[in-house]
Amino acid sequence: MLSKLKTLTKVIKKDKPIIDLSSLQTNLSEGLFNTMESSFKQRKSDTRNSSLGPDQVDRIIKEYAHKNMVLAAASSVVPGPLGILSSIPELLLNFGNQMNMIYDLGCAHGKENFINKDVLLDIPFAAFGGNTDLAKLQDIKADLSDSPKELLIQKATDLSKTLIEKSLKKSIVQFIPVAGPVLMASWAQMTTYKISKSSSSFLD
Repeated sequence: MLSKLKTLTKVIKKDKPIIDLSSLQTNLSEGLFNTMESSFKQRKSDTRNSSLGPDQVDRIIKEYAHKNMVLAAASSVVPGPLGILSSIPELLLNFGNQMNMIYDLGCAHGKENFINKDVLLDIPFAAFGGNTDLAKLQDIKADLSDSPKELLIQKATDLSKTLIEKSLKKSIVQFIPVAGPVLMASWAQMTTYKISKSSSSFLD
């Protein structure tokens, strides 16, 4: 395993960039924004939301964590350093599930009208250590309205920067047979639980 890591390190040290980070960030930012829009529209139109209650919070979290664990385990092993580029669809599916979870948790806490598009981006960003206005939003008693599209796009961009940094640190395990799927599945499950904790903290 060590020899494989040394070989990969030599490849990465070439003068020519292996990954176009600017293009990667643009694609991921656009994808996160579209995923957020799709998730919000889908969950808001689901008539089953009214049946969710506090007693289903644990079930909601476990189901989404399991979905993302299985998703990561099935698609994390990609040959070669350029594999991170092909991980964008996986990341978007992962965060689509997590945004759905945030919305469902809002419904379970009886605060569906308090879930807006900003929250679907702010909670994951906060879970990864980003600075957000979630604390201020908690003090607002009225239903939240969405920020202008330009601001939502900027939030998606900020989230994508954080995700790329995290993914680059983790991407090396994608090239280690057997260990890659296990570690990436664990990471996907862990991040889902982290986001669930940020959601609960915001919604309580």
